[in-house]
Amino acid sequence: MLIGASFDTDIAASALIVTGDELLPPGSQPGGAKIVDSNSVVLRALVDRDGGQALPFEILPDEPAMPLPDEYRAMSGILTGVLDDLGRLYESLERHMDDAAWVTSRFVEILPLDLEQKQECLESSDPAARLQLIQEVLDSSVS
Repeated sequence: MLIGASFDTDIAASALIVTGDELLPPGSQPGGAKIVDSNSVVLRALVDRDGGQALPFEILPDEPAMPLPDEYRAMSGILTGVLDDLGRLYESLERHMDDAAWVTSRFVEILPLDLEQKQECLESSDPAARLQLIQEVLDSSVS
């Protein structure tokens, strides 16, 4: 789940992006491999408590896996090192270093992207375009 915020008004509007094939809407009956989404309920309450406006949302399916193209293979090594350095926060996370969608999602979470870059990544349903953007960010940080 990702959360974004817009600060163009006096009230911060927060948009939750809730994803997961395993998630059911709050109030549903869990069963099998399905669980009820509770994170969005808590996050919406926190936004409301702090005077923000939580925008409506829907639960989106997981993005289909896309093999990580060879020209971006080095990203998985960089990401592995970063996640290892972050320790407990990511230690129990199942890693999919060969999946372009998964790799770009983790980089969007951890890189200090400006809001426009982060929004561009969140709005894109094209893992290849996100890979290119992340690669540009990584290249600019070493120059």
